[in-house]
Amino acid sequence: MLLTHPYADLSGCWLKGALHLHSTNSDGKDHPHEVFRDYEGKGFDFAVLTDHQAVVRSEDLDHGGSLVAIPGCEYRGSGTLPEMGLGGVRQLPPIPVDLEASARAAQESGAFVVYNHPNWHFDHWPSKAMLRLKAAHAMEIYNAVVEELQGSAESTNKWDALLSYGYRIWGAAGDDAHESAHRNQAWVQVMAERDEASIIEALKAGKFYASTGIEVKAISIQDGVWTVDAPDAHLIRFIVERGQVRSQVRGSQASYKIQEKDVYVRVEIYGTGMQRAWLNPVFVENDHSRAFHQEFSAWYEKQPFS
Repeated sequence: MLLTHPYADLSGCWLKGALHLHSTNSDGKDHPHEVFRDYEGKGFDFAVLTDHQAVVRSEDLDHGGSLVAIPGCEYRGSGTLPEMGLGGVRQLPPIPVDLEASARAAQESGAFVVYNHPNWHFDHWPSKAMLRLKAAHAMEIYNAVVEELQGSAESTNKWDALLSYGYRIWGAAGDDAHESAHRNQAWVQVMAERDEASIIEALKAGKFYASTGIEVKAISIQDGVWTVDAPDAHLIRFIVERGQVRSQVRGSQASYKIQEKDVYVRVEIYGTGMQRAWLNPVFVENDHSRAFHQEFSAWYEKQPFS
């Protein structure tokens, strides 16, 4: 059985990173230097500044600490188009008037591209729009600040729809922080060297997991068996196509034997209170998975939902 996944080489170290944050360059309360220093003080190794339609100036990246400060922006084209997080850009892409042109500009920027808060206002990013454009490396499956806003902070329902359709897209989490109280609520742990180029490359490759407080100690995929060790976990679930829970284990360690009938497998980990973690998918490469994608996509396109 042939499996493809982003966790084949985990020989480096995990870096804690913030992918979605704002400063006084748009609607945040603190100067970029203060934002970066605060994240470093909260134990972060890197942070991507994603102000609305604005890329941080090079002098504002130099905050005097060891945190890797990465320029980015929250980009939406014009008007009320849905937003994308761009990590690793040094100039704002063009501002087109339609969504297709906006998606192309995001892709052509060379950034790590994320569909931001798909379930903000319940349908900020319709699933069929994400599928039609296929513009992003990842979607924000958890956005912490939306807990205080309209809609749903979690978007794993749409993640499972996209994965079932055949769109190989990673799952990210972010604070969407506009002030200090919003920070350190949701982040990614990335396996990379401690520099911008390595971090962006690893993000694009899916060598990360998303978290709201769970640390994953070990990820092993050997001979078709996926084993996860997360010391703070109370429940570990293995989820397959269409969002079905194939297996769940109470405790901090769990294993699952991936089956020929599986199309993809992803992991959700539950701890105390709001503590969660989401691992990126393992994909099963066989005739069954290819046929499933064709059948699901044909069915999904006929459905009335967005």
